[in-house]
Amino acid sequence: MKPPPPTVLSLVVSERIHQDRLGLAYILGVFHTYHANRFPATIPHASVYLALTDARGTLRLTLRLVDGEDEDAAPLVRQSFDATIPSPLEVATISIDFDSIHVPAPGVYRWQLLYGEEIIADQRLNVVQN
Repeated sequence: MKPPPPTVLSLVVSERIHQDRLGLAYILGVFHTYHANRFPATIPHASVYLALTDARGTLRLTLRLVDGEDEDAAPLVRQSFDATIPSPLEVATISIDFDSIHVPAPGVYRWQLLYGEEIIADQRLNVVQN
């Protein structure tokens, strides 16, 4: 039996995330909208910060960016990873980096965090033309 999903405390999209030697995360350039001069466009870099709790052990998760209006379209980016949460009382923080995200057209896109096939977090990204 698969353990229950973690509780997602944060899903923050930014230009960069810096983690210092003490493990503190500095989230730089948070954005919910991306402006492009023309399409198709390329987002040069995006970092996604996650904070997870209420779980125990190592969980396989997937982060993806999908077209918010066409759920059958292939994800623009997708990365699977293992998140280790030693205790349900602890908070695990993870940062995932993506380079050169190709966006075909303006519109609403969605960052989704999945546990198995279940979407456990969803964050809107608006992509607009200048």
